Amino acid sequence: MSLGSIFRYRNYWLREAQGRSNPTGKLKLRLKSPVRGVVVLRKVPSDLFTFGDIFEQEVYRTVLRHLPDCSTIVDLGANIGLASLYLASAYPSARILAIEPNRDNFELLKTNLKNLIQEGRCIPMQAAVWSARKVLSVNPHWLPDAYNGFRLSEQPSPPNAVDQVQGFTMEEILGSSQFEQVDLLKVDIEGAEVELFRNDLAWLGQVRAVAIEFHGRSRYECGFDRILSDQGFKVCEEDSHTVLAMRTTWPNARKAD
Repeated sequence: MSLGSIFRYRNYWLREAQGRSNPTGKLKLRLKSPVRGVVVLRKVPSDLFTFGDIFEQEVYRTVLRHLPDCSTIVDLGANIGLASLYLASAYPSARILAIEPNRDNFELLKTNLKNLIQEGRCIPMQAAVWSARKVLSVNPHWLPDAYNGFRLSEQPSPPNAVDQVQGFTMEEILGSSQFEQVDLLKVDIEGAEVELFRNDLAWLGQVRAVAIEFHGRSRYECGFDRILSDQGFKVCEEDSHTVLAMRTTWPNARKAD
C-alpha cells in the first residue's frame, strides 16, 4: 500500500478498537501489491476482514501455483470484488463473471471492478446460485453489516420486499457467461454450496478447477468429495479457508512446475 493508505488502514482499526468507527464512511486504499490500483471499502469490520484474507493473507495463492494458466473465471459470491481483482491481476488475460447477491456489496463491487468492466474483462451480475430458479429471501439470522456472511434462504418474504434476489441454477449462470469452459470456479457462498451441488451436475463437465470455501458442515452435507471424484476431479490442496480441486486431465492444460 502507499504510505497514506497504510495510515488510513491503521487508523481505521484503531478507531474500530475504540468503538469509534463510521459504518457509513468509505476507506480508499491505494495498493502496489499484489494488485496495483485503488480499492474502496466500507468502514465496517467485514470489509476489512475480506481485504485481509484476499490481499494480506492471499488465501488464493495456492490456486495460482496449481493453475498457472487461466482464461475464464466464475466468481460465485464475489462480495465487493476483491477476489476478482486479485485473480484478474494474476491472470491478466482472463475474463471474469462476478456473481454477488447482496445489493450493497454489488454496488461496491462495480466500483472496485470498474476498470475491468470497462475493458470488457468482467461481467458483474447481481444474483445468487441455487439448485433451482427461485426468488430467494435474506436469511433472518443474517446480521446487518456482516457483509462477508450474507446468506439466503427459500423462506417466503412479503410481496415486493426489497430483500429478495433471483436465484439461478449453475447451468443458467454458465449460460449467461457465454464461456464454453470455465478454468476456475471460485466459490464463497455462505452455505449455499449445498444448493450448488444439488440436482443436475452436468455443468461440472465445463469446469477445470474449483476453489471453494465451506461453511459449517456443508462439505459433508453436499457430498463434495464424492461428487468431485466421480466427475474426474482430485483435491490437490486444502487449508482452513479454501479447498482446491482440479481435473486430473484437461485439454491444453499446462502442469504447474
